[in-house]
Amino acid sequence: MKHKSRFVVSGFVGVLKRFAAYCRDTYFLFSKKNIQKHRRLQELAAQEERKQQELISQVEKRKKQIGENAKQTQEQLENKKRTIENQMDREIRAIQLSTRTSFKALGPAHNYLRTKSKLYYNWHLNPKSSYLNLTALAIFIITSVYFINLLYAPMLQKAYADAKTCTWKGTNSTDWNDADNWSNCSSGVPGAEDYIVFDSTATQDLILTSDQSVARVSSLDAGNFSRTFNTNGQTLTITETLTWQDGTLSAGSSEIKVAGDVDLLGTAGSGTFTYSTSTLTLTGSASNFTPKADLNLYALKIAKDTNSTAVTINTNNFNIRDDLIIQKGKLDGSGRTVSLTQNDCRYNIGDSTGGSATIAFNTSTGSQYLDGSGGVANDNVIVNKTAGTLYYNGTTTFKYLTLTDGTLNI
Repeated sequence: MKHKSRFVVSGFVGVLKRFAAYCRDTYFLFSKKNIQKHRRLQELAAQEERKQQELISQVEKRKKQIGENAKQTQEQLENKKRTIENQMDREIRAIQLSTRTSFKALGPAHNYLRTKSKLYYNWHLNPKSSYLNLTALAIFIITSVYFINLLYAPMLQKAYADAKTCTWKGTNSTDWNDADNWSNCSSGVPGAEDYIVFDSTATQDLILTSDQSVARVSSLDAGNFSRTFNTNGQTLTITETLTWQDGTLSAGSSEIKVAGDVDLLGTAGSGTFTYSTSTLTLTGSASNFTPKADLNLYALKIAKDTNSTAVTINTNNFNIRDDLIIQKGKLDGSGRTVSLTQNDCRYNIGDSTGGSATIAFNTSTGSQYLDGSGGVANDNVIVNKTAGTLYYNGTTTFKYLTLTDGTLNI
C-alpha cells in the first residue's frame, strides 16, 4: 500500500512537471508571437509616421510653391499693369503730339483733316510722322527744283543772258560810252557783268578809249559781224568767255585778260585776229583755248590761280611771235605744238608743274631765249633752229629737252 501510494504520487508529480513544461512552452510560444506582433505593429506605426511626415512635407512644399506662384503672378500683374499704363501714356502723348504741326499757320487745316480722315489721323499718331513729313517735303522741293531746272533752265539761262546782253550798233559813233550806240543794254552802256554781242546790225566800228571790263565778248559766225572791234591799246578784262568768229578783232598793243574759255576762230567763222604787239593773258580757274590752225599771237601769258591749273589747247597748233610766259599754271594739249617762230622770242617758265603741250623753238636765224624761274618746263621742249642760238638762263626742271638743229647755249 505504501509502495502504491508512492507510485501514485510519483506519477502525479510527473504529470505536473509535464503540465508545467507544456505551460512554459506554451507561454514562450505565445510570448514570442506577441513580441513579433508587437514589432510588426511598431514597424507599421513607423511606416505610417513616415508617410505622414512625407505627406506633411509635400503639403509644405505645395504651400511654398503656391506662395511662390502667387508672388510671380502678382509680379506679372504688376508688370502688365505698368506696361498698360506706359502704353496708355504713349498713346496719350502721341495724340497730344498729333495735334501739333511744324508750321503753326497750317494748324487749323491739320486739325480739320484729323477729324475728317481716319488715315490722316492714324498717320499722325506715329511719333516719327513729323520727321517723315519734313523729309518728304524736302524731297518734294528738291525734286521740283531739279525738274523745273531741267525743263526751264535753257529758257531761264536765255532770259538771264538776254537781260545782260548789250548788242553793239554804232548808231551815232565808235564810242563805247555813248548809250545810243548800244541796243538792249539795261545800264545804257556795258558794265562788268554784261555780255557784249557783235552782229550784222552794227553800222560802225567799236574803238576803245579807256580800259573796260565785261563778262563775255562774242562775235558768232551766225551773227555775220563785218566791222572791227579795236581795243586800241586799252586793257580789256573778260571775266567769263571770249568767242570771236566773224569780223575783225584788232588787239593793237592791248592786254586782253580772259578768265574763262577762249575761241579765236577755232570752231567756225572767217574773221580776223590782228595781234600787233598785244598780250593775251589767261587767268582764273582751268580753261580751254581753241585757236584756228596756225593762229599767230604776239604774246601769251598764263596767270592761273595755282601752278597746276591748266589751259588746255582743244584744237590746232599755233604760233608765238614774241613771248610765251608761264607765270603760274601750265599749258596742256597732248599732241599740240606751240611754236616760237621769231628772233628774240622767249619761253619763260615761272611757277608751273609742267604741261603736256610741246614747245618748239623754230627760226631760221637769230637768238631765242629760255628763261627758267624755278618751275617745271613742259613735257617736251624741242630746239629746231636751222640757224642761230637758243640761250638758257636761270633754273628750271626739264622732262625732255631735244636738240634737233641749231645751237643750245647753257
